[in-house]
Formats: sequence, structure tokens, C-alpha cells
Amino acid sequence: MLSKESIKKIMILGAICFGVTVVINIVFYGKMPNQIPLNSSGKTEISKSVFVLIFPALLLVCNGLNIRLNNRSMMNAIIVNIVLTVINAMIVLANGM
Repeated sequence: MLSKESIKKIMILGAICFGVTVVINIVFYGKMPNQIPLNSSGKTEISKSVFVLIFPALLLVCNGLNIRLNNRSMMNAIIVNIVLTVINAMIVLANGM
């Protein structure tokens, strides 16, 4: 069982990752193409408006699920937050440059 202090740390990290994701998406929004490919083949695309909303929402959902369902390990929440933020940044930078 995670302590209240650990949950607080997870929430702070989640808020930081959420903020970084939102800032990256806003800063590069104008440079992104209208359709963002989600895999290397480019066959699966979503509009940039949807993409900008999906990753921050995904971070919030994953944080909530980690705290509710996996409240034994703080490491899982840390990894999920950091990995999703990095994936978002990689997709945005790959498509925005």
C-alpha cells in the first residue's frame, strides 16, 4: 500500500509531466502537420487537435489508474509519467520539425 506521502509525490510528478506535455503541444502546435502519424508506416493518423488533447488526457487517466489499481509500487507511476511525456515529445518533435 502506498503511503499518502508517496501518492502526493506521484501526483506532483504527474502534474509536472502533464504541464510539460501541454506546453510542448502548445509551443509546437503551429509547426505540426494537420495529420499526425502514430506509427512509423504512417498508416494510422489522427488530427493534430485530437493529438494535442489525447496525450495530456492519457497522462491523467494513467495516473488515476496507477493510484487506484496499482497502489503497491511508486516506480510504475514514475515510469508511465516519464515515458508518456517522452513519447509525446518525440512525436511532436518528429512531426513539427
